[in-house]
Amino acid sequence: MWFKSTLGLKNLGLKTLTLRNDRSLASENFLSVIGAQRSSGFRCGLVCIAFILSNLWVEQFEFRQLAKGQDSPSPQQADTPQVNASQDQPLQEETQQESQPKDEQPKDEALKGDLLLERNEPIDDLCSGIIDNRRIYNTFVMRGRRLIGDERILDAQEMNEIIGRAPASKSIALPELEPIPRSEIHERLKRASVMVGNLYDCGRCSNLHGNIAGGVLIHEDGLVLTNYHVLEGKGDGKIKGMIAMNHLGQCFAIAEVLAASESADVALIRLASATKFEPVSLAKRRPSQLSEVIVMSHPHNEFYVVTTGLVSRFVKPTMTGDRTTWMEITAEFSGGSSGSGVFNTDGELVGLVSRIHPMFRPEEKPEGNSANSRSSKPDSVKRPEFVEQILRRCVPLESIQNLFIAP
Repeated sequence: MWFKSTLGLKNLGLKTLTLRNDRSLASENFLSVIGAQRSSGFRCGLVCIAFILSNLWVEQFEFRQLAKGQDSPSPQQADTPQVNASQDQPLQEETQQESQPKDEQPKDEALKGDLLLERNEPIDDLCSGIIDNRRIYNTFVMRGRRLIGDERILDAQEMNEIIGRAPASKSIALPELEPIPRSEIHERLKRASVMVGNLYDCGRCSNLHGNIAGGVLIHEDGLVLTNYHVLEGKGDGKIKGMIAMNHLGQCFAIAEVLAASESADVALIRLASATKFEPVSLAKRRPSQLSEVIVMSHPHNEFYVVTTGLVSRFVKPTMTGDRTTWMEITAEFSGGSSGSGVFNTDGELVGLVSRIHPMFRPEEKPEGNSANSRSSKPDSVKRPEFVEQILRRCVPLESIQNLFIAP
């Protein structure tokens, strides 16, 4: 029985257990008593007691691990967005401490003071050079989790109430920024591209997981443009907090929604921070058809992915009942790209990623001899469909400009 208990601990992945002196002494006493007794019944009873104690030690060990932030791997996200380009499958959180940046190691003691400012130091190498997707995702989750207890962190229900009350426009003066040199465009776009998302409880484990989309800084005081649907959330209690993170791994609460339009799928938010950010400019005019555009986004937790393409057209998809004007582009994006920036070749913002419109085609009936015909599905059975083409729709510059009233 003792051998089986020890084997069970090893199967849980616990190589060593550091017990206090009194617990070690207790285990030695149990072993000596068992060896001294002749009665098999009495011996079995003691083994059962020892087995219960071993389970208690395992629970204590697991509690210590959770307190240290060493969670089990995250499951795949339960809810997958259907229409928009929001995130759908988070990566697993890293379980090894050595893979985390040193300043990310949580402590057992309760955090005090302003959670938005303490222990939120920039991680200079987080997004420089080679992008480490897992490290960025873990930074979002680990640092975001520390902010959940702060009253300024909004859950889904609170965010839905705030965004529902937001005005359609706001009187805001945007700064005039110097043109970006061509050699610096990639770096400047990266500094202006933030991650906007939430931490949610999957209901199947004790971890919180990240559902990450995008946003674009347009003011040094933390004004960010993103999609309306990125901020929306189901009021089922699973979403524990909405946060944003910059390219340096600094996490911030969303202080307020300054303006929003559900039909145009665009929102202007302000981050709760005294940090001065590095924004990009809005373009003065919308791009023409066939002009080149750049997208920097975070599809499926692949962070800071750059794709390029052309402006295809501006369209009102009235055949489906949608009278909103969209800008369609050929640059690729997918789940997790929502709210990310669409830029011209001067590094100016001309739109925001919003959604995809896949067009399906049913598989054709097989052709051939009578045997093949008999084996084919009858006409009453719906044939499988495949995606024939995807239209990629973005919030155009005009919808963004409508959020601002000239002061």
